[in-house]
Amino acid sequence: MLVGGTFSSIGGQADAWGIARWDGSEFHTVGPKLFSVAKDDFQMGAWVFGIVPYEDGLFVAGLIQRAGEEDVKHVLWFDGEQYHSIGTGVSDVAESAFVHDHSLFLGGPFQEAGGLASTNIAIWRFGH
Repeated sequence: MLVGGTFSSIGGQADAWGIARWDGSEFHTVGPKLFSVAKDDFQMGAWVFGIVPYEDGLFVAGLIQRAGEEDVKHVLWFDGEQYHSIGTGVSDVAESAFVHDHSLFLGGPFQEAGGLASTNIAIWRFGH
């Protein structure tokens, strides 16, 4: 089971910033730390609102501006080891996410997605 939220540790597992995996006995981290703010010496954990398993990875959405050392814009692909930006992301928090028919749907208060005007909804087509 996967859980997302606004935590930096969960169930005794330190460094589970924003997302964790439960194996039935304990929590584990899922990739590098996720941050909503990461500037100079100040860091604040991400707010993860959407986790969507797909094939061999996960789509992750929320108030996320850095994954490990990579600057990102609120929507990511986790390949099992690292997070990756999806295009240029969205201009503000992604509050919901789901996959249907090889497309990722996002909802939130953003005005831009993938560098294009997009009010509150975005669709990324991928795959087969």
